[in-house]
Amino acid sequence: MVFAKDYWRATAEGIIKERDIYKKLKEKRVHHIAPFGHGNDIAGQKTIDLSKYAWAQDAPSTLQHYRMSLKVIGTRLQDFPSTRVLVSTVADAMEGHDDAFWEAKILHRNISMGNILIAQDQKQYRGKNAPADEEVDTIQVNSGLLINWDLSVVFLTKGPLREECTGTWQFISTALLTFLANSHIIEDDRESSFYVILFGALRYSKHKGGDETHARLRMFDEVITRTAGLPTGGKLKEQLITGTHPYPIKFNLPLNALIAGAVKIFCPRYVEIEEEDKANYYELKADGMNDATLKKYSSYARHLDALDTMQAKGTWVAFLHEKLKEDGWPNKDFQLQLLKPIQKPQKCRLWFSETRVSATATSSRNKHANLGSGAPVATHPDQAAFDVEADAVTEGEDPVLQQDVTDEEMSDEWAE
Repeated sequence: MVFAKDYWRATAEGIIKERDIYKKLKEKRVHHIAPFGHGNDIAGQKTIDLSKYAWAQDAPSTLQHYRMSLKVIGTRLQDFPSTRVLVSTVADAMEGHDDAFWEAKILHRNISMGNILIAQDQKQYRGKNAPADEEVDTIQVNSGLLINWDLSVVFLTKGPLREECTGTWQFISTALLTFLANSHIIEDDRESSFYVILFGALRYSKHKGGDETHARLRMFDEVITRTAGLPTGGKLKEQLITGTHPYPIKFNLPLNALIAGAVKIFCPRYVEIEEEDKANYYELKADGMNDATLKKYSSYARHLDALDTMQAKGTWVAFLHEKLKEDGWPNKDFQLQLLKPIQKPQKCRLWFSETRVSATATSSRNKHANLGSGAPVATHPDQAAFDVEADAVTEGEDPVLQQDVTDEEMSDEWAE
């Protein structure tokens, strides 16, 4: 028994076949990656290239039908038995993410609930006469596996970064949603993994959130439309990251500590530093003050150190493992939160594609973002529909997102 995947892959510049990505990951001995089986393009099944026509310059890039398999079976991340398994699974996946980034020069760019599996005992899925497979049999039960590398990018040590971002809307970083960042970098994926943990805990674990749970989950679906029509968000996420008050919903003690610590880790990226502090830093540095002393006397030096720590190899994974060692993790605290339905206001339909989101807010971005302007149906296979309150779609207002799909459908279709 294998994990099969059938999809239409993007053929845009810089997008590599997923088979070749897995080959490179294996060559570099990247941990916590599902062993690849077979896969390739299906001949003769490719969408029409409209970009050659003057009237269709904003058309999406062509798509190629692709099928592949992985030699491993796992359960969905949202089926974790405890929040400790949730965090340890994400930690494993992000360890593989670090290996891929630092050793194979590959950035995943789509960390989400649907792209992390909890590994199971693989022997139970093998036929009686099937030979043993060491690559599969060495996978530990309940370890995390990072899958779906179709939107990843192989980057070079020289040359400009690609000015675009990808991801699953609920877990995209604040910087990308608010266009604070022009390129998708490792910090964005790490922040996404934090949102995976927080979303999983809010939606699928025991806590004392009550009616507040629904309000906090709204952060993940927040949508604000700009003049050019491109969906943006991230304001509620930014309030969480830069806020000074403890998170209002309480979980178990180690998970509460993890949330508080994660906020401090990602906060420096969204803090503005006064020009006076910067000038003072450069003045002290010009006088020959060493880095250790600079951190004592310059807030900007401490800020730069925090940014370096956020990016450094292994720091985020080490933080997660540190919290996993703390006492107080429940053995079983899975609990599906039954949310109260809310009356839907008058709404308009807005389409968002996981495939590509351009970094420049202009109307021409439709080609890169695969947006169907006012489209009654999805114009791209991996698009998801967002129903937004009609009178809350202008910049500066609080958006209210309503879903036409169930939570399970969201996990299966949006996150994957």
